[in-house]
Amino acid sequence: MKKIHFLTYLLMMTLFTNCSKNDDDSAPETSYRLATYTENGIEFNIQYNAQNKPASFETYNISAPGNKISNEVVYNSEGKILSIGTNSYNYNTSGQIANSVSFGRSSTIVYDSQNRPIRVSGSGILSNPYVFQRDYVYSGSRVTSCLLYTSPSPRDRQKS
Repeated sequence: MKKIHFLTYLLMMTLFTNCSKNDDDSAPETSYRLATYTENGIEFNIQYNAQNKPASFETYNISAPGNKISNEVVYNSEGKILSIGTNSYNYNTSGQIANSVSFGRSSTIVYDSQNRPIRVSGSGILSNPYVFQRDYVYSGSRVTSCLLYTSPSPRDRQKS
């Protein structure tokens, strides 16, 4: 019986010390990256940097066909995105986006104690200046309602 235990022990030690997770060096590591995506009928091509992070998003200007637009992605020293093209982002002490400026709209995000966004508010200009506030209500981890307040209202903005 001692021989069987010893042989089992020897076999197990041989297996654990001589086999590794990556014994087959000939198999390349597989990773996938998004190269192109379409949003609202507009196709975007993603370029990557040496760290395998998105470096730019390229598309064609639909109002001026043939003109390629490239939106560079800029990172801070912590690897967080500071800007994409003309859109910019600021972070709070928890590392969450606290403020953003996107397409002429400035937004501030407030989080609850569970680090979930509960309010996004800000201002912008469409045809006229406006302010907005979006409140999120949660049930567990799911958003159960989203209330949007604007001033002036969309109806009032159309009258201007």
